[in-house]
Amino acid sequence: MVLHLTLYWVALNPARPTDTIFVHLVDKSGALVGQVDGDSLGGLVPPSAWRTGNEIIDYRTIKLEEPLPP
Repeated sequence: MVLHLTLYWVALNPARPTDTIFVHLVDKSGALVGQVDGDSLGGLVPPSAWRTGNEIIDYRTIKLEEPLPP
């Protein structure tokens, strides 16, 4: 199963050079079932390049081993 996400970011303050994005999907028990980590726009634009007031639309895809429960 594949989960497609659209994330909308607004830079309120400058980011640090080491800041990055972590998207983690957990189940009811808190166990990690999927994740996609890394800089925005497929790794092209790190948060440290964002300027205050920038609006970023970021697309992520999480591949899941199991279907999500209903």
